[in-house]
Amino acid sequence: MYTGQAERQSQSVATLEVVQAAGLCLFGFLVYPPQLVLNDQLAAVTGWEFDMGEVYRTGMRIFTMRHAFNLRQGHNPLARNMPSRIVGEPPMTEGPLEGVTVDYETLNREFLELLGWDTNTTVPSEESLRALGMEFLVNDMKRVGVPPI
Repeated sequence: MYTGQAERQSQSVATLEVVQAAGLCLFGFLVYPPQLVLNDQLAAVTGWEFDMGEVYRTGMRIFTMRHAFNLRQGHNPLARNMPSRIVGEPPMTEGPLEGVTVDYETLNREFLELLGWDTNTTVPSEESLRALGMEFLVNDMKRVGVPPI
């Protein structure tokens, strides 16, 4: 249930980053499939043609830049408190979420592996940065002092 979600999660994250960066209506993003309107909206504003692959790549560049900034400030997102009630620790004893515990560690690990980021420090690998055309961050990411979790 919790394995195999990383690609879809990364596409959602990337698409949301583009929607936010472009100043588009988040409500519209949640109502309409992005493939139906996002490419045309971006083309109308920029004059550039976008397919969903380019949207994902652009969104991952934005996401990676935000993440790199936070890493340089010493923030490892894996160190953030995950309230136990949100993930079902302990599981609810009644209701629609009875017996459910979210395996967020698997979700995080697979997401980080898909992105090519270290699964303990969340530092992007040199290869993942180069694949996004973000070579300018390689040396910075080698110097960040983010403690592993």
